[in-house]
Amino acid sequence: MKKRNYNIDILKGLAIIAVILIHSLPDEMLLAILSPFYIWQAVPVFMLLAGYNTAQSFQRRGFISLNQFYNFPSFTKRLKGWFIPFFSYGLSRSSSNF
Repeated sequence: MKKRNYNIDILKGLAIIAVILIHSLPDEMLLAILSPFYIWQAVPVFMLLAGYNTAQSFQRRGFISLNQFYNFPSFTKRLKGWFIPFFSYGLSRSSSNF
């Protein structure tokens, strides 16, 4: 197994903090501290990290083509991983409103 890359974790953490700042600080303050030059770059950083992590996963699993990587069983497994927590949270929230 390959050694964990802690630089990726640090970049993810900084991007998370930047997104929190974007959503919590007023626009005037964000502009005053020149945030378009560094804080507003959080989403592009996330996109680059997602692409990098996907490419590393592709190589680690030994796939040769994208058809092997993006197949139906893999897709359904990912959907279950996303939707089961989403729907269970939604159901718990809707039942608490009664």
